[in-house]
Amino acid sequence: MYPISFHRRDEARAGNAPHIQDIGLIPSISFHRFNNSRARGTSIDSLTFRFGTDIYTRNFPGFRNQFFWINATYDTDFKFESSILAVEGEWRPISFSHEIGTIYKIPSLEEVSFYWQPWLHVEAGEVFNGTRNTTLADGFEFARGGAALEASLWWGRHLKLYADFHYYHPIITGSGTARNVTAGLDFFPIPDNDTLALTIEYENGKIPLKLHRTETVTVGLSVKF
Repeated sequence: MYPISFHRRDEARAGNAPHIQDIGLIPSISFHRFNNSRARGTSIDSLTFRFGTDIYTRNFPGFRNQFFWINATYDTDFKFESSILAVEGEWRPISFSHEIGTIYKIPSLEEVSFYWQPWLHVEAGEVFNGTRNTTLADGFEFARGGAALEASLWWGRHLKLYADFHYYHPIITGSGTARNVTAGLDFFPIPDNDTLALTIEYENGKIPLKLHRTETVTVGLSVKF
């Protein structure tokens, strides 16, 4: 789901000096159902509310362009029976010279473009109401950190192949490791519009926050708004 952003641009700090280019306040809602083909009857659903900020910096040491996200997160299920409160943070570098976080058009293939983005992630929180929809007990505290990578390949504006991988290692002993991979294909029937897509997706691993084990293939229609 696309977040609603309210941005403030700091024009006074333009130039080559290190400065904050944008600050955005971002509320968002995401929902998903996680299945496990190897263990029927263990499917869960997830409804996640986030409110946070994204900060876009320029000319600081390291990468010229960087994004930072900090979110206050509430994760529950479609019946609001489970409760997880957490704080999440991410750092995403952008490099135009190395095509990191930017769309790169392959010169020899006019209609093909490539995108990839690595990032670092931390999450910490507590389970306040554990049910079947969390697989975690009441009072369970966790803190994890690690890296992730996403990549996609576009053919024109109609077809996209994508994959992403997350690995978040325990910071607090007993937090568990969140590690999963997703790969899929999107077909966009409306030219120059990525709102509506026919999707085939495979997901395998333990998802962040809930640590639920999932392995599933999904075929369906996705709508972004």
